[in-house]
Amino acid sequence: TAAGATLNIARLSVEGGEVDFARRVVTLAKVSLDAPRAVVRRLSDGAINWARVVRQPAKQPANDLQPRAADHSPWTMAVREIEIARGDVQFEDLAIDPVVSLRASAIAGTVRNIVGDGSERAEFALRTRFGSGGTLAVNGGARWDMPSASVRVDARNLDVAALRPYLAARIDGDLASAEVSVRGTLTASQPKAGAAWRATYNGSARLSNFHALDGASNDLLRWQALDIDKVAVKLGDGPPVVDLGKIALNDFFARVIVSDQGRLNLLDLVRRDAAPAQANVASATSPAGAGATAQPRTTIRIASIELARGNVNFTDNFVKPNFTANITGLGGSVTTLASDSAEPATMTLTGKIDDEAPLQIGGRLNPLAPTVFLDIEGSTKGVDLPRLTSYSVKYAGYPIIKGKLSMDVKYKIEEQKLTASNRVFLDQLTFGERVESPTATKLPVLLAVSLLKNRRGEIDINLPISGTLNDPQFSIGGLIVQVIVNVLARIVTAPFSLLAAAFGGGEELGYIEFGSGAATLTAAQTKRLEALAKALSDRPGLRLDIIGRVDPATDTAGILSAKYDAKLRAVKVRQLVRAGGESVDAAKVAIADNERPALIAAVYSEEKIPDKPRNFIGMAKSLPPAEMEALIRANLAVTPEDLRALANQRASAVRNVLESEGKISRERLFLVEPKLTADGIKDQGAKTRVDFSLK
Repeated sequence: TAAGATLNIARLSVEGGEVDFARRVVTLAKVSLDAPRAVVRRLSDGAINWARVVRQPAKQPANDLQPRAADHSPWTMAVREIEIARGDVQFEDLAIDPVVSLRASAIAGTVRNIVGDGSERAEFALRTRFGSGGTLAVNGGARWDMPSASVRVDARNLDVAALRPYLAARIDGDLASAEVSVRGTLTASQPKAGAAWRATYNGSARLSNFHALDGASNDLLRWQALDIDKVAVKLGDGPPVVDLGKIALNDFFARVIVSDQGRLNLLDLVRRDAAPAQANVASATSPAGAGATAQPRTTIRIASIELARGNVNFTDNFVKPNFTANITGLGGSVTTLASDSAEPATMTLTGKIDDEAPLQIGGRLNPLAPTVFLDIEGSTKGVDLPRLTSYSVKYAGYPIIKGKLSMDVKYKIEEQKLTASNRVFLDQLTFGERVESPTATKLPVLLAVSLLKNRRGEIDINLPISGTLNDPQFSIGGLIVQVIVNVLARIVTAPFSLLAAAFGGGEELGYIEFGSGAATLTAAQTKRLEALAKALSDRPGLRLDIIGRVDPATDTAGILSAKYDAKLRAVKVRQLVRAGGESVDAAKVAIADNERPALIAAVYSEEKIPDKPRNFIGMAKSLPPAEMEALIRANLAVTPEDLRALANQRASAVRNVLESEGKISRERLFLVEPKLTADGIKDQGAKTRVDFSLK
């Protein structure tokens, strides 16, 4: 025909029959069709070719003057049995590009009780072959006067990929292959005219030999078999219900890519039309949208999920150079999931990163519930750090040339709030030469690593994070980066607090205090230096700047007292030498109280003091010890060089203890230019001190 509707039958035979003129029924006992062949086409305008073959009779104009024909009930036909052998139906859809062509061949079976008025239940049992290998067998019954049907379906290896042109407009990629198999019972009914249909399916399903490509024709998803041992679907009687048994996914592969814009490729697999998306946003934010009736929420239940022999290949193009990780041997299980229950499922997953570092994930979750709940732990050990060099260049400005990573993470989401901890263990982390990166932190990364790395080359830190899922800016990756930046900032602003905490102490190790005008260490300060030396010994990558400093307002009086005492000790040393004793260090000479008056008088006689009181013959007048001491002190002065010398003495004293007692090599200890004022000190410690700086 012009519409291309063709029907060929090699042989048609009719056995037995009768005509009931009273009831106006023609009944055929059996009709046999041998090799019936039909071509069904959907034309470019959407019409079916066979619909144009059957022409509707032209409508006659009404004429009330003509006599009306007598009313008669229509003739009906009943066929008690139709037997089909070697049937073939070709379907072509010309309304889509490229044209879809499907073929059902080797159609065979029987249909019983076909009654024109639909007053009896028709029974059928048919089988056919689709394409080159798929088969379909259906048997059951249906009736039309009270619309209902019950069909047992046994479909095996039906080629879903043949339908790819229908998916092309919605999928950003290509379905290279997919075969579906189902076995179960499908029922459908319409309780009354105009009412919604009700439908159920109970059985099992399998999607096998699945292979999907992305828009660049690269492997995206593939698996050997996805089996669902129980599928129960209920539609039309309240909200939809999907009840699945055990889902088993074997020998699967997934290609997960983060684009250079930071978007996950799987999120863009299904294309979204702009107009509906905008409409949804408008309805959700407008007052009218807020009051609109929500669509019934589908109830989904999954008895369990079993994974075996999985492979997930991950590439992050957001960082430059790109990062790639390959998770192999992925397997595990997830227990019952349900959207109508708050009870979380238990998840256990294991695998390896690049067939080497073991990966374990376990915990509880329920992603189907109205409110997301997640409480999982994960760990991996011995990941080669050079694989993460893309991230280190982007965010730290240095490539990683050596090291291994182990992690223990805990993530919990409850009531839209995330709390998490990331325990990170880095072994032998070694950076290369700095690389300029506009996104790299300006904080001193190498210093931070030296502070964190112990003498065994290990870094062991915990990175807690938290956030709210309702926050439109929420991003787990962003939170982790921010936490790392915060850790670096804390290291820079309070490095000695970190050192003290690492060794279980609360002492301030950033400076050592001295008494006014003094450069000698007390027992307490020596103990604090021992703690600092222990920390430096365990952090061999650190170097220490030692900055001696003074506070003129406090140290001037101390220096004057020290100068006065030094003069008394010098006189005593000379007296001891004249008496035949050996020379001794004046700083170590002790002066008894009963010795002081004579020593003061000796100093007073030697000092050139202006306006010194004299007698009538011009000799220095004898004065009480207290008056002589006052005149001696008044004749003393503190110069900038005295202050500088004190600051340097303090720095040297500290360095000597760290070197001799703490066993820190002098190459790691640097005396730097002293500070001769108290400017810049913001803590509550004494201003007469030695400050430290780490490099």
